Amino acid sequence: MPHLHRPAAAALLLLCAASCVNPRMHQWPGDPQPIPRSAVDLEVGQVMATGMVGVGFYDQVERSGGTTPPVGPQPDSLESQLVLGGMYQEALGDGWLDWGLEGGGAWGYRTSSGLVDPGTGPVDVDVDLSLFDLHGGLFISRGLGQRARVFAGAGPVAQFANWWQEGDDAGTMTELDQHGSGVGLGYYARAGLDLQTSTDLLLGVSVRWLDSEVSLDDGLGTLEVRGLQVLLTFSRSY
Repeated sequence: MPHLHRPAAAALLLLCAASCVNPRMHQWPGDPQPIPRSAVDLEVGQVMATGMVGVGFYDQVERSGGTTPPVGPQPDSLESQLVLGGMYQEALGDGWLDWGLEGGGAWGYRTSSGLVDPGTGPVDVDVDLSLFDLHGGLFISRGLGQRARVFAGAGPVAQFANWWQEGDDAGTMTELDQHGSGVGLGYYARAGLDLQTSTDLLLGVSVRWLDSEVSLDDGLGTLEVRGLQVLLTFSRSY
């Protein structure tokens, strides 16, 4: 093979060196920035902050026991509720799977109506239910290419509940007005998918299973909440 002239050899050497340089070092202003690894693939110590909005489609939202008769027929509309919340995830390990701790809170509210029989006949009542939970546990996540990730998490729940029921008892000509609140325990499990936008913001969808039991005061007995929440998420890593 013919020998390369010195200028050609020098040009070849420069070309090889240029191919090893970080592409960020020779970007022109206005060029699209490369997608950061941290957007979907967490590193140790990194935090993912998430806002959530969605609907709870519960299998059971039922009050039973206590000194006050339960509402019946059970108001089915209480089993679908608006849900708002926020979460964070902090990575404690990375690799093929990222893993760490997560925690957050979620609030839901719904009004409905039903019947209560205090012994003098059925009474129409309006029911307001407010739920707030604090939850936290372990999570795992896995980046899918440069623009997506899947994740799952689970742990215990502290459930705070407020139940109001109001109506007029025609049998005794008195007003029925009861308010019970309480704190209980339960658990959650969730999974979801995040997709990165053109910025560092991730848009996603997740499902969360919630199962909790709360003892209410004012003789209202026990409130059981169990079912699925479907949530849209908005996340960013720091």
